Amino acid sequence: MDLAADALHGWLDEASDEALDALPFGVVGIDREGLACRYNQYEVRMAHFQPSDVIGRKFFEDIARCMDNGMVAGRLAQAVQRNEALDASIDYVIAFRSGRTRARLRLLHAPASPTSYLLLERLGETSA
Repeated sequence: MDLAADALHGWLDEASDEALDALPFGVVGIDREGLACRYNQYEVRMAHFQPSDVIGRKFFEDIARCMDNGMVAGRLAQAVQRNEALDASIDYVIAFRSGRTRARLRLLHAPASPTSYLLLERLGETSA
C-alpha cells in the first residue's frame, strides 16, 4: 500500500492497527470532533509522540499546531462539516522545533465514515 493508492480510505477504515503500523507513511485518524483516534508507528518514529500522547486529543489544536490552518485542518474540517468527500494531496513543510521537513500530505474524508485521515510522507529536511 502506498500514499497514492486508490480506495485508500476504505482500506484504512478496515485495517488493523498492525496493518497501519506496517505502512511506509504516517497515518492519523481523526474523528468528526477533531480528536485523534488512530496513530501509526511511522508517526511515532517521525513525530516522537506516543499514541497515548495523541489519541483522544484535538489533533490540530494540541498536537500538530503547524497544520492548524486553512490548507490542512480547515480543509478537512470543511469536508466534515459539509459531509463532502475529500481526497486531496498537498506538498507541505512541517515546522518542528528542531527544523523543517518537506512532506507530502493526503487528506481523506468519506461521508459514510466516522474517521477522516491525514496521511504524511516525509521527503527530507529543508534549509529554509
